[in-house]
Amino acid sequence: MTETTSLEAWTIVRKATRKDLELLDDLMGALAIASVRQMLSDVSLGARQYQAAAGTAFYEADMPARVLFFIHDGYVRIYQVGQKPCARLVEILGPGDWFGIPALTGGEYSQYGTRAVAMTAVTVFEVPVDRFLAAVPNHPVVARELLSQLSSKLQCLWTRGNAGC
Repeated sequence: MTETTSLEAWTIVRKATRKDLELLDDLMGALAIASVRQMLSDVSLGARQYQAAAGTAFYEADMPARVLFFIHDGYVRIYQVGQKPCARLVEILGPGDWFGIPALTGGEYSQYGTRAVAMTAVTVFEVPVDRFLAAVPNHPVVARELLSQLSSKLQCLWTRGNAGC
């Protein structure tokens, strides 16, 4: 077995076509989803899988943020809530997406700050954030995927001021 130098690796990447890179991205996404599902199947994580009908609210803005959600299938809308009954659609999430991210900030007084509502019939995994954080070091691909999603959202906010993110 030969060892590839970084210069050789760079040459291979430079020669890759856009289609090759898209395929690699798809493979990495599939690996991340498989790793998430493996992590969620760990009984010690305490993840709960359930189905919700369209229109079901997962949380309200003023609720304590204690759990994360992972979408297995279906779609969820996230709303920024203002004076009742005003709400602004912030994003639409689908299979493979996490939501309830404010739970990661921790703290006794942490709240979601948004409202999450099932747009379609949806299957989600609900994960207690303390157990999730304890399990992440054993699942680096899951951590990478979550960081990737968070980075994309942050980049969107910086470049578009939250318009269409």
